[in-house]
Amino acid sequence: VCKKITNSGLREISQSLKKKTIKNLSLDFSNCSKITDEGLYELSESLQEIPSLEDLKIRFGINCPANYCFKITDQGLDCLSRILKELGCLQKVQLDFSCCWWISDQGLMNVVQGIMEMKDLREIKLDFAGCSKITKTGWNEVYRVLENSNRHFQKVEIECKKKWGYVKKERGYKKYLLGW
Repeated sequence: VCKKITNSGLREISQSLKKKTIKNLSLDFSNCSKITDEGLYELSESLQEIPSLEDLKIRFGINCPANYCFKITDQGLDCLSRILKELGCLQKVQLDFSCCWWISDQGLMNVVQGIMEMKDLREIKLDFAGCSKITKTGWNEVYRVLENSNRHFQKVEIECKKKWGYVKKERGYKKYLLGW
């Protein structure tokens, strides 16, 4: 993990990914506090040009509670979710945006709604722990969408706990961590 990566560094990484034959991609930008929605947009655009991608792991999460990411917002997540649903071969998605301060209920819902439109997706793991603007209302809406879906995923894990601890909700293959 390189803590000094900026949007321009992420742009270079993103450009190097375009038109490659990649099945599994894991990118860890944790503690890279200089990356903003602009960098996330660049990354999202490059993912669109990797048609062979089956397994995607992206980590922007910050080590809570010592640090928070103040530069990734709902707008960045909206862009990412619009691009993800266009990736036809994607079967597994793991996104970590833990402690991203400006992500709210809307950003979480954008990601979940985008994921629900991905036809080949089998496994989901989302981490929004420490995102202080995500409320219990937002979490309940996500839970309702997942529970009422006719989609049958092999694995669903969503973590959205706050500093006060968490309650674990499990139903079959689904595991949700929630804390308020």
